[in-house]
Amino acid sequence: MTDWPAEWRPVNPKEAQKYLDAHQDGSGDPELIEECQSFLDLHRHQPLHPPTGPIGGATQEWDLPELPEELTEEKGAD
Repeated sequence: MTDWPAEWRPVNPKEAQKYLDAHQDGSGDPELIEECQSFLDLHRHQPLHPPTGPIGGATQEWDLPELPEELTEEKGAD
């Protein structure tokens, strides 16, 4: 796409990059250029692969060290 409608917004990183590439000379809408850059920045911070493991609210087990006995003992009411 080389002609962008007035209300156009990027819906994926590829579109955002295409707009930025086409307007490297500064001819694009500054607000839209900023939005495209933000879109790409946000996409760069997301993991490349979805997390593996149980899905649907399952909890993950952690290998944590045992707590000292004085921290695990039940105490009387304060």
